[in-house]
Amino acid sequence: MRFKSLILAALVVAACSPQAPEGPAEKPDTSTDPTPQTVEVSSVTLSKTTLALATGDSEQLTATVFPPNADNAAVTWSSENPQVASVKDGLVSAVAVGETRVTASAGGKSAVCKVTVTKKIILVEEVAVEPDHVTLEEGSQQALHAVVLPEDADDRSVTWEVADPAIAKITGEGFDVTLEALSPGETSVTLTSGGISASCAVTVTRKPIPVESITLSETSLTLTEEDSAELTATVLPANADDPSVTWEVEGREVLSWTVDGNKLTITAMAAGTATVTATAGEKSATCTVTVNALARDADFVQKVWYLYPGAQATLTAQYSDGRPATPSDWQVAEGDWLTVDGSGNVSLTGFSSDPGRVSASVEGQVIKATFWSDVRVLADGSTVLPAEVGPFTIKEDGSVSLTFSYLSGPETWSPLPEGCLAEVQSDESGVASVSATASSISVTPKGQGVAGISFKLGPAPVSFTVTVLGTIPTDGTITYPEDDYGKL
Repeated sequence: MRFKSLILAALVVAACSPQAPEGPAEKPDTSTDPTPQTVEVSSVTLSKTTLALATGDSEQLTATVFPPNADNAAVTWSSENPQVASVKDGLVSAVAVGETRVTASAGGKSAVCKVTVTKKIILVEEVAVEPDHVTLEEGSQQALHAVVLPEDADDRSVTWEVADPAIAKITGEGFDVTLEALSPGETSVTLTSGGISASCAVTVTRKPIPVESITLSETSLTLTEEDSAELTATVLPANADDPSVTWEVEGREVLSWTVDGNKLTITAMAAGTATVTATAGEKSATCTVTVNALARDADFVQKVWYLYPGAQATLTAQYSDGRPATPSDWQVAEGDWLTVDGSGNVSLTGFSSDPGRVSASVEGQVIKATFWSDVRVLADGSTVLPAEVGPFTIKEDGSVSLTFSYLSGPETWSPLPEGCLAEVQSDESGVASVSATASSISVTPKGQGVAGISFKLGPAPVSFTVTVLGTIPTDGTITYPEDDYGKL
């Protein structure tokens, strides 16, 4: 209101005053405010005045400008040597080894931080051995390779150590070495670099010792009927893993034989030629045997027979000119599984893989005939067994199948004729049942336990046992004795 009153009074005074002389009007002074003053920066400080970094590292510096309301408070950053350390918005980044100064400036003031850059130490982070498991025979070697990461680590030197130096040793040094197997056993190889370790499991097995040679005491023999001879096999080296000898004779009608390890005793049965082969490992040796006929005036018409269970043979004789001869004094000379009557009728009472002989007399001359009764059974269609079979151990879901055959000629096997396999039964039908054909038997498990299976092959009784065990669970939670399941 006071301002309005002053204006009004001024207007009144002007109206009442005399007119001023005409002339240029005086310009009024319109400046009423003083000139603004600038707030200057008085100081700049840094969060650090010295800074130590490793190459590749960085750190943030903070600049403080005082006073806070300074007009030109914007901070600019610079580095004396950006090749050592660069700076942007206060973030200092180490580039290379050396020293430099980082400056923060504002309003004509500045602050400096001394920066020292050292080489960054790169540590080993991971090590590994390639391969990480080896199995070697004693005396053999295996290359091992060290993997050390990162590849630019400052100290990638490696050391190798074998836990048991008696089993294996390391030759060489550095990243690639050789592992040599010394003796059977298990050990480990440890690789260390930069305080980090890795290992390789090592298994050393015994080096197999194979058979190098086998020789026979004779490579050829000439015998006369009823003569005997002995062959001895020598296997080298004596410490071979499996020096056992197996014998094979081609010409069963010519020879009979018995085996005693590395010795074979042969007996000349009839005129002809036979070959004896001894085998050990993958090596073999042979002996050719020639049998000459024994001089005589009379002999059996058929001197070698092959009988099946229940069959019968009738022997007849003749003189060398073809006239019939009448033998007397019939006897079983070898083989208590044969019988002969006064008419030369021969029957089986049992079986044997060895030959039997029946002899007779013709005017004081002894003549002999040879009989074979080798009955075999194929167990489960795979394993050849003698007639005395078993015992068997099976699971509840298993079975036993036996197929019988007899020797009907040299190395010729034929099915049993009808009626030879008889009286087949199981004494525990709740454990296993049994069924039969003319020349085979099948056993089917019914429950756990032991069952006795019996039957007759011709006149000979045969029996075996079948043990039925529970089925092994698929999850493997039950472990059965190895003696029971090791052969299933």
